[in-house]
Amino acid sequence: MQACALRFVLCLAATLAFALLRDEALAQSYPARPIKMIVPFAAGGPTDVTGRILADALSRRLGQPVIVENFGGAGGNVGAARAAQSAPDGYTVIFTNISMAVSPSQYTNLAYDPVKDFVSIGIACSWHGQALPTCPSAISSHI
Repeated sequence: MQACALRFVLCLAATLAFALLRDEALAQSYPARPIKMIVPFAAGGPTDVTGRILADALSRRLGQPVIVENFGGAGGNVGAARAAQSAPDGYTVIFTNISMAVSPSQYTNLAYDPVKDFVSIGIACSWHGQALPTCPSAISSHI
């Protein structure tokens, strides 16, 4: 009987500790640090320029820097693979165009799955097919 009571007390203590830590983590405001925006194309192109305009606007609105990093190559697949491998914490987003939707039909060995590895959080503009997907559950709960 004492072992059962001790187990109950330990489980209760662990549950309370988890609840306190969870509330502390949820109390942090987003974003608490700079956000990295991966543009999977070379600097100076239309996707890069549009991404930089959006990054500037997001920086002002969120109160944190949004840092653009270009990782061009393979029709956007190099940068998309890098974004897919990032932590799904909302601090790395990818600004891309229609290439993410087209790549599965053009490449047989993609290092990412555009449906499973990303979730769209918005459309920046429609004139060039730009989109802003990110990792699932990353920042959709903060928007």
